[in-house]
Amino acid sequence: MEEDRTMIHTVTVSNQLGSTNYTFGVPTIEDSGLSGGAIAGIVIGCLAGVVLIGAGGAMVVKNQKAKKSKKIKQQEKKRRKEES
Repeated sequence: MEEDRTMIHTVTVSNQLGSTNYTFGVPTIEDSGLSGGAIAGIVIGCLAGVVLIGAGGAMVVKNQKAKKSKKIKQQEKKRRKEES
């Protein structure tokens, strides 16, 4: 019988829009040829990718809100001008 040697990890990613939990399993690696540093580099690279994607999404949302706010201000300015 083979033993399940998977380690379960949970990562929480947060930004202005909220937070999300990611749960993933990492199987125990035996004689795979990868050093501990290589595995750590892969994990850190993946986490950095998730953070960059989240930051990019937040920037898009922020930009859309800024455009909408600018449009509302222009309409208000135009309305005031017409009332004068």
